[in-house]
Amino acid sequence: MSFRKTVVALALASAAVPAAFASSGSIFVGGELGFDAHAMPGNASRADVKRELEALRNNRETLEGGSLIGGEVGYISPQHSYASQNGRFVHTDNMPHNTPKPPFKMTSEERRSFQQQFIN
Repeated sequence: MSFRKTVVALALASAAVPAAFASSGSIFVGGELGFDAHAMPGNASRADVKRELEALRNNRETLEGGSLIGGEVGYISPQHSYASQNGRFVHTDNMPHNTPKPPFKMTSEERRSFQQQFIN
């Protein structure tokens, strides 16, 4: 008798599982907020779009120094490179190395809260 109840319970549970994960077609997927894809009209002409595509094909370097390439890689981010010259390490890349640190100020209460939360 117990075996039959177990089999029936498993059959009912397996029948309910697909309904629990079914999507209703809205932007909520699996209980989390997803996105809804829709056409976004633009004001660029077809000729403008073709010119932008041709410019991208001719120069695949982005403003931050990365490279757009095809295939699985897709994008190569800029990397710092160093070399030893006359016993010192020097930069051999074209990236700026004098950018200021972003301003990040933490009050003593925020620092204490952070330390209690993550360090201890």
